[in-house]
Amino acid sequence: TENSRWMTDCQALIEGTLKLPEGMEEISGILEIAGLAELGEIRAGEGRIDLDGTARFSILYMDKKGEIGCFDSECRLAHSVEEEGITPDMQVLGEIRVGEVTGKLIDGTSIAIRAELNINLYALGNEEFELLEAYNTDKNVEIKEQVQKLPYIRTAKCVQSYVKDELRVPQSMPPVRQVLLSR
Repeated sequence: TENSRWMTDCQALIEGTLKLPEGMEEISGILEIAGLAELGEIRAGEGRIDLDGTARFSILYMDKKGEIGCFDSECRLAHSVEEEGITPDMQVLGEIRVGEVTGKLIDGTSIAIRAELNINLYALGNEEFELLEAYNTDKNVEIKEQVQKLPYIRTAKCVQSYVKDELRVPQSMPPVRQVLLSR
């Protein structure tokens, strides 16, 4: 039969320091930090699910000269979710989203960042049960019979899609010199 587990609303936390790339003007204030996370590999272990992926952050800031600047930063993430009943032979699907992201300016070149990750997981595997036949049992064995539908085996796949498009700025607006932030 199918043995499946849903693990919803799991949370993880990314904390660290982002450094301004060399050659960029020092930061005077942070305008916005946007985050995006992507799962790379998901593996089931004994009683746990291991996740590997990437978190990307886009930082929009004001520099010391009063100009608006931006830079991107990327980090590898690894996390484990403990769950009873998970076995290494299970297939696992997952989704990860970046929740609230906060950043605090340490100095002109460093930002302390804290980002919450929201994780949903689905583990799917097969479980074998041995059926006891009533006519082959000893007379001293009490038999309990139950009738119910058997679960069925389903297949599951993880699918990601990407959209690519061209955006045009209206002619009434000044020409674009630089893209600062995109989501």
